[in-house]
Amino acid sequence: MTSAQLDVGFDPADAETVRNPYPAYDQLRARDPVHWNPKGFWFLSRYEDVQSCLNDPRFSNRPAPFALVHARNKDRFAAADVANNLIAFKDAPEHPKLRGWVARCFARHIQKQEEMLQALAQDCSASFERGASIEFVSAFALPFSARAICTVLGLPQEDHARVAAWSEDFFRLFHAIPNAEEFARLNESLLEFRAYVLAVLDQRRVEPRSDFLSELAGSVPAGTTDAEIADNVMLLAADGVGNVQSGLSNCMSILIEQPQLPKALFGSAKERACLVDECLRLESPGQYQGRITSEPVDIGGKSIRANAIVLLGLAAANRDPCAFAEPDLFDPSRTRPQHLAFGSGAHMCMGNVLVRREICAALECLFADGRTFAPVQSQRDWLVRPGHRWMGRFDLKVEGVA
Repeated sequence: MTSAQLDVGFDPADAETVRNPYPAYDQLRARDPVHWNPKGFWFLSRYEDVQSCLNDPRFSNRPAPFALVHARNKDRFAAADVANNLIAFKDAPEHPKLRGWVARCFARHIQKQEEMLQALAQDCSASFERGASIEFVSAFALPFSARAICTVLGLPQEDHARVAAWSEDFFRLFHAIPNAEEFARLNESLLEFRAYVLAVLDQRRVEPRSDFLSELAGSVPAGTTDAEIADNVMLLAADGVGNVQSGLSNCMSILIEQPQLPKALFGSAKERACLVDECLRLESPGQYQGRITSEPVDIGGKSIRANAIVLLGLAAANRDPCAFAEPDLFDPSRTRPQHLAFGSGAHMCMGNVLVRREICAALECLFADGRTFAPVQSQRDWLVRPGHRWMGRFDLKVEGVA
């Protein structure tokens, strides 16, 4: 990328950038770390700046005043109604109250899930025979992640394919919607997803179980509506499918290129966790998070006006050489600083502990008993989804089973 191209503007949705965004991030960090883009947003690429802004209340999570999902459209569009119920789009004082309640319930229901995750990983990989070719995303990563989050939340596991489809649509809330047709489809999908969760919630009120949804149904804070409960369950479901599916696929992409690395999966729990964290740093499923400035802010000698869109480059920060020595190399012995794949601060991914556990359990199962994998082709098929590093297709050959 030339200096002239950089002046025109960095486009995170460009097909070439999607295939390999890291040269662009390197250029931005070196030449224009607080980058104004003619498409109408700022992009931050240094670890120090991104980490600071993730913890700065002047960078609001609320929908932008000019967005279709802004609060003024709650009565017009389902997407706006859902968005403004979500923990992810709230600031203090509403955010800590709602997140605190949901997080406490969620934390209790992700404990002691190792046996379930191991059994699920074994079931999803039972058909992987030596010499077979598999499409990893659809054959394992997607069903494993969807079935796991359904089990944790208390949604019927047999509905995992429907939950996965709704979850994919749900993520469109977090980025610009390209046209009216896509927006109409999103609104329809959100209403279907909400109705589904509300129906399960009603069932749990009549016949409580020892699951997350039953606990939510029985401990609702005053003033919290059923729609708010359902919409945040949808958020947890979507994160649980998307973050695990993409994180697991990205981890596999790294591990199969370095045959000695999977051995660490059979060491200590700490070794497994460090290996997974380093994979997530190197290939972060979430490339950036969007914020809106609530007042004028100065960063790196640049003045950013109020109500400006600022994209906090998580993946760019995770390869900042000022934070990570030799950042493009895989080094699971790294301990500091903490990578930003899950964000940071009050809005850090609520399910980060569960995501790590799921990926660890899945990888341990996949590489057990001497099983190995090889890529069918060197080129990865990355989805053109703004803000995400998600694989659309990942063909592997099963090369060894003891």
